[in-house]
Amino acid sequence: MSRPTVSDIKLYSRIDNDIEDSLLLSMENSAYNFICRYVNRPIEADPNAELSDNGIYYTDDIRIAELMLIDWNYNNRSAGANNADIPPAVKFILDIYRICNV
Repeated sequence: MSRPTVSDIKLYSRIDNDIEDSLLLSMENSAYNFICRYVNRPIEADPNAELSDNGIYYTDDIRIAELMLIDWNYNNRSAGANNADIPPAVKFILDIYRICNV
C-alpha cells in the first residue's frame, strides 16, 4: 500500500484546486511522521522491503487514518484552532498498532 498522493488527499478532502498542492504534500509528510511517532515504530510503505525491529507495513487502515489526519489538520490549520488532540477515529485506528513504552 502506498502513501497518499496529493491527488488522493484532494479527493478525500474534496479540494478542487491546485493552489495548495505544496501545503498538502507537506501535510502528508507531517502526518506520516506523526503516525510513526504515535505508534512508536517504523512504518514501511514498500511491501517488498524487509521490516526492521518492531516495524510494520503501511496498511489500508493506516492510510485511511493518515488521510483523516491530513483532512483534520487542513480544516483546523488556523492559529485559533484549539483542539490539541488528534481526532478520535484516527486514535482508534492507530492504537491498534501502537507500542507503549512502560
